[in-house]
Order: sequence, then C-alpha cells, then structure tokens
Amino acid sequence: YWDASRDSQAMNASINYEAMVQMTAAQKLDDAASAGRTIIEAYPDTLYARLSGLLLAKIAVQKHDYEAAKKELEALLAADGKGEIADIARTRLARLLLAEGKAEEAGKLLAQVPTRGAMDASLELRGDVAAARGDQAAARKLYAEALAGADKLGLDSDTLQLKLDNLAVASS
Repeated sequence: YWDASRDSQAMNASINYEAMVQMTAAQKLDDAASAGRTIIEAYPDTLYARLSGLLLAKIAVQKHDYEAAKKELEALLAADGKGEIADIARTRLARLLLAEGKAEEAGKLLAQVPTRGAMDASLELRGDVAAARGDQAAARKLYAEALAGADKLGLDSDTLQLKLDNLAVASS
C-alpha cells in the first residue's frame, strides 16, 4: 500500500509539474505560478516541489519581481539546502544579490556551491562577484577559465571577452 501511494503521489506531482512547465512556456505565468504553489503545498517532499520552487523564482524574474524570486529561492534552501537543486538555487540567488550590489552576500552563497573545475558553469558569475569585490586578479582568472570552456559550458564567449577587456582597461 505504501509503495502504491508513494508512486501515485509522485505521478501526480509529475503531471502537475509538466503542466506548470507548459504554462510557463505558453507565458501563462500567473497560472504557472499558481500550479507551482499547489505542487509545493501538496507534494512538499518531492523533487517536483523543489523544481517548482526554481521555476517559481524564474517566473518572478520574468515578471521583474526580484524580491519574490529571492523569497522563492530562500524558501527552497530553507526546506532542503542539500544537493544539486540547492546549489542551483544558491547560484541563482547569488546572481540576484549581485544585481542588488550585494557582492559579499553573493560570494558567501557561491562559496557553498562546489566548484567543478573547467566544467563549472558558475565561473562567469564567480568572476562577476570577484570583480564587484574589487579583486581584479581573481576576476581575470575566473573569466579566463570560463572563456576557455565557454563552448562546452554554453557561455557567451563574446561577453566573457568583453569582461576580460574591461578588467584590463579598469586596471590601467
């Protein structure tokens, strides 16, 4: 009975999450947000609740409601601060904090996210934080690493090169 109940709950959460993703793609953001909140409330201990939290934050950013996005990410981290989804939430929250000029807070969050060497998609963000903190040498190193792996990481090499060039101008 327990396994059947758990499987049914996971199936329902999956169906609802898929509907949320489709609503988001169709730009039905209010409906998607409502669906996401329902998933989090009805299936709080599932992967779909955590994924819904990430998507709710993304929807809030699309609506330019950055405070709501931060709250969604903070709630996700408060509910479950471990694993890859939590690391994604930390990275996204760090990006929002950096946009607010809170480089120190962003850096502290990123310090909790394990680095993955040359395959670390957060290298550019880590460089942005270093630059905002005034650490030009660290920023240059991080941007150069990101630029070297830009194609594999899906990063914009032109933007990274521009950031590197701007560091050179700022230091001269």
